Amino acid sequence: MGLEPLIEQARRCGFFRSALEELAQALPPEDAELDQAIAQAVATRDERAFRSLYFAALGAGRKVDGRHLAEGSALFVGPRELPASARACTGEVARALLAAVQGSRMDAGRDATALLLARIWCDERGAATPAGFWATARTLARRTPRNSQAQATLAVLAHLGKDEGLTSVLAANKTSPPAAWVASTLDAFRGLYRSSPWAAVPEHRPPTALSGYTVRRAVPRLSRNAPCPCGSGKKYKKCCFDKDQERLLQSSAVEGMTLEEWRNQPEKALTLERLRGMPSYELGRLDPTKVPPALQEHLLDRLFDYKELAAVLRCLESGAYGEGFEFYWDWALEVAGTDRELGVIRRLLALRPDLDQARLPLNIRLLLADEQGAAQLDLVEAAVGAGLRADDDTDQLTMLAHALLESRAPALGVLVARSLLPMLGYWEGDLLLDALLQARDKLELSSDDPFESIFRERFLERPEEPRESEALAEARRNLEVQSDQVNRLRAELRGMYREMEKRRRRAPAALTEPKPTAPDDSAMTDLRSKVTSLQALLKERHSERNQLRRDLDAAREQLATAAERTAPEEPKPEAAHQEDELLLAEPALGKQPVRMPVFPDRFLQTTASLPRAVVRAALVLTARLAGGEPAAFVGLRPLRAWPEVYRQRVGSDYRLLFRFAADRLEVLDLINRRDLDRTIKSRG
Repeated sequence: MGLEPLIEQARRCGFFRSALEELAQALPPEDAELDQAIAQAVATRDERAFRSLYFAALGAGRKVDGRHLAEGSALFVGPRELPASARACTGEVARALLAAVQGSRMDAGRDATALLLARIWCDERGAATPAGFWATARTLARRTPRNSQAQATLAVLAHLGKDEGLTSVLAANKTSPPAAWVASTLDAFRGLYRSSPWAAVPEHRPPTALSGYTVRRAVPRLSRNAPCPCGSGKKYKKCCFDKDQERLLQSSAVEGMTLEEWRNQPEKALTLERLRGMPSYELGRLDPTKVPPALQEHLLDRLFDYKELAAVLRCLESGAYGEGFEFYWDWALEVAGTDRELGVIRRLLALRPDLDQARLPLNIRLLLADEQGAAQLDLVEAAVGAGLRADDDTDQLTMLAHALLESRAPALGVLVARSLLPMLGYWEGDLLLDALLQARDKLELSSDDPFESIFRERFLERPEEPRESEALAEARRNLEVQSDQVNRLRAELRGMYREMEKRRRRAPAALTEPKPTAPDDSAMTDLRSKVTSLQALLKERHSERNQLRRDLDAAREQLATAAERTAPEEPKPEAAHQEDELLLAEPALGKQPVRMPVFPDRFLQTTASLPRAVVRAALVLTARLAGGEPAAFVGLRPLRAWPEVYRQRVGSDYRLLFRFAADRLEVLDLINRRDLDRTIKSRG
């Protein structure tokens, strides 16, 4: 028997035990030919032929490759069919079930069931879960917070797999079924999985279910004694009555049509309610030119729900859509870009040949560029991935940022550098910021980057100033005024850039119109001139602001110097030399791990008598040391008499004493530098 007769027999076969056993006798003896028949039924989305062939083969103990579940899972009808059949398949069943979920052709409840079955399959066989499995489960949980069936099934999956990410998403969705219910549901799923494929097949032919529509007669109502409408001249009861009674049992929603005839022409008597209840394979078979106009947009919405892009394309290419064409075209392009369906994108572009492709979304243009530049992009992606996997280690990402800033993609380098500045220590960040500002110069951008102030703010010391000097107050006021001017100039320059961009975008339309008049040329020239002068003025104001920042720092320094001169106990000139004698040379510690800071019980009492600015600076320093920030270790010195204890400066007069453990930073004391010798002797 060839494939077509076999598939036709499977399509007409009833889905019950004896019918499938009869079909099993007609299956080809070669597994390869059987596999080809099942694959053809899947490819044509023929759910009746697929289910019959699939269960007839499994029930007869034939080999069925699990790869068919990737597309075939969406063709099952009964809730027990997928669980009862997964175990009997060969091959990578879990990977196929994951692909079925990622294909988005099932509802959320079935997606969750497929994921749970995939995990059970892995557990039963001692196999690892496929790559991307838990990410797909978490995405499904986030996407369906109000679907109680999907959320409950995912809760069973989280319990089985002990995945913290999925558990946290479900907790955020307030999904927390009782533990006893989770355990019993898991046992029920395992029981379905371990059962025979025949468990999902009815023992006898089920009664015809006529629901969801009003049944119309498939044959006209006639008297038994009336002449037969076939024209034979006999009475109806002695001619076609028995045949019509069989046809009457297959009545459908359309008068004069049987269920089989209606299935072949589903657009007839199509309603919104029926459209909303159709599975993906039925939606994909609808002819868009025969769908009532009032339902055409509803059809496209449903097709997008299941990512039936092939059917969406048929609708758009049919010409049946007028005003809504561009909206659904844009939607289809977005989905195709996300799924990287280059063939679909090219067919969509063929529908709009006059479209300026320079205005397409960037991800679409990258796909159309095909393999051009793929090697460089792969290198960047690999470097970013390695840096992200290194957790707190920013060295690799910092090297990437420098490389991009010096490459042919400095604008991309600016964005990467900005993302790193809030995480770097002072010296590494200062070097990266300098490279960033140089890249801005190459790009002919303003010399001021918004992340510069964010970075500087992290390391700006703010000592308590009980009484601000006049010089300091004046410097602060001047800086605030100048900063306001810089911000206003920036806003004005952005407005001019926007105006120039609007004029540039109108330029393509002007290519088919008469040449612009002189006043338009003059306006554009004047606008460019204003932009140039404003850029120069902004650069000048920016330099003035930097000078005012330096003036403010100088005023603060003068205030600090004056405070030191009036201190009750001025340190002796030889104090620094005496302290050096108590210390060893600065060690080369290298990269430090993250440690948890631990303070002595008396630390709170010790700091109560110290200046608040000193205590604040000491706590900030402790956090930076515990975090392993390289800049915090500059100037670190071990004690000569106590080598495992280190000293770090807190301002000019105070010293923090601490030591390292494997996972802790043990703070010992915060003292005045004059008390260092006495502290060492008392602890010795």
